[in-house]
Amino acid sequence: MAADRNSEDKAQVATPTPLISGGDIGNTVGLGVLGVLAWILPAGTLPGFCRRFGGLNLKTLAGDQAALVGQIRALLGGREAALAAGAIPAAVAAEDLLATMQLLRAYRPGGWSPEIELKGAEHIEAAAGHGVILWVAHFVHGSLIAKMAGHRFGHSVSHLSHVRHGFSSTRYGMRYLNKVRTVAEDRYIEERIQRTDENPTVAMRRLLRKLAKKGMISITVRDDSLTPEKSPFLGGELTFAPGAPDLAHTTGSVLLPVFPVRHGDKFTLFVDPPIAIDPDLDRRDSTAQALREYAGRLEAQVLKYPDQWLGWFHL
Repeated sequence: MAADRNSEDKAQVATPTPLISGGDIGNTVGLGVLGVLAWILPAGTLPGFCRRFGGLNLKTLAGDQAALVGQIRALLGGREAALAAGAIPAAVAAEDLLATMQLLRAYRPGGWSPEIELKGAEHIEAAAGHGVILWVAHFVHGSLIAKMAGHRFGHSVSHLSHVRHGFSSTRYGMRYLNKVRTVAEDRYIEERIQRTDENPTVAMRRLLRKLAKKGMISITVRDDSLTPEKSPFLGGELTFAPGAPDLAHTTGSVLLPVFPVRHGDKFTLFVDPPIAIDPDLDRRDSTAQALREYAGRLEAQVLKYPDQWLGWFHL
C-alpha cells in the first residue's frame, strides 16, 4: 500500500508513540501483495496497473477528496495545468502507487535499473570546492530515483530523513515497515542522517560537519519544521521547512533545487541553477528571499507535472 505520506508532518509534541495501528496491518499485507505483483508483472504494465487501482491508494492519501479538489482549484487560480484540478488527486495517487511498486521491484534478484537522465550536472560541477545541498522537490519519485541518480552519476550524498520516513509512524512501523523503503534507498547514498523529534540538533550537527568538509547532502522539500515559513505560491501560499536555505546561509554552501520526474519508462533528474543566498542579509531575511525564489521555480515544475507532486496532499 502507499507510504504514510503524512507521517513526517505530524506535530512535534511529546506524545506516546503507539505500538501498532490498523494501517500497519493493512500496509504489511498490502506490501506483501504488491511485492509479488511488482516482481511478476512485466515492468511496462505497472503504470497501467497503478492507474487502474490507484483509487485504493487515494483513500490513504486524502480523507476528504472533495475538499482537496477545492483547495487545488483555488491554488491553481485559473492557471492552465496539464490536468484538471479534479483529476489531479487520482493521478498523483496512481503515480505514488507506481513508485511503491518500483521500490519493491528493486528487491528482485538483479535489482531494478531504470533509465535515468541527469540534466543540469554542470551546476553540481560548478559547486566543486563548496558544500552542496541538493534540495529535492517533494515529487513522487524523489525518494528513490533522486538517490539512484546521485549514485549512478558518481556523487557521494548524505541524506537527511526523519525516523518516520517510510510507511508508518508507530513503533512497529518504524522498526519493520519503514525498512522496506530505507534499505532499498540506502544502497544509493553514502549515509542516512536520521532526525528525531526528541533531539533534532544531533542531525543538524552532522549536516554541518558534512558541509564544512565540502560534502554533499540532500534534503527533501517539506513543511515539517518547528519554525515553518510561508511563501507565495500559485494562487495562494505554501509552507516550507526553512532548514536547507538556513544551512546554505550558515555554511556558505550551494543550494541546488532538484526535480525528479518520470517520462514513460524513463526518468529525468533536473538540477536547477543555485538559489541565491545573500550572505549580507541576516539569516531569516536571506531564507525568506530564498524561499520566494524557490517557490517560483517549483510553480513551473508543478504546472508541468501536476500528477507527480505530492505537495497537493499537504496544502
